[in-house]
Amino acid sequence: MWRALGVFLGFQLLSGLCSGVTVTQKEKFIAIQNGSKARIPCEHDDESYMTVLWYQQKAAERQLQLVATSIYGNSEEMEKKFQNRYSVARPGKLNTSLTIKLGMAEDTAVYFCAASKAQ
Repeated sequence: MWRALGVFLGFQLLSGLCSGVTVTQKEKFIAIQNGSKARIPCEHDDESYMTVLWYQQKAAERQLQLVATSIYGNSEEMEKKFQNRYSVARPGKLNTSLTIKLGMAEDTAVYFCAASKAQ
């Protein structure tokens, strides 16, 4: 039986973190079967913003939950809750992607990426 998992996407321009940079998530909605993989791409337009942060927001929650932090050329760090089924790829300074390796209904959420200058 086919059950769709909805992954809603958005972009977040956090004042103080990424003023002056444009962060783009071209996909607005991804639907996958339970147990399938979903790749969520993100890009920005300023090479001086070396850090990308990924957030998840569930429908009934106001607060964003940090999923992962990626510093180009240095490290990708997944939050403990997401380590087993999520991963981050950072092939270039301006692009990154968050992958849900094994989608489940509980992954239905809005996913945001944000860019920050290295500190």
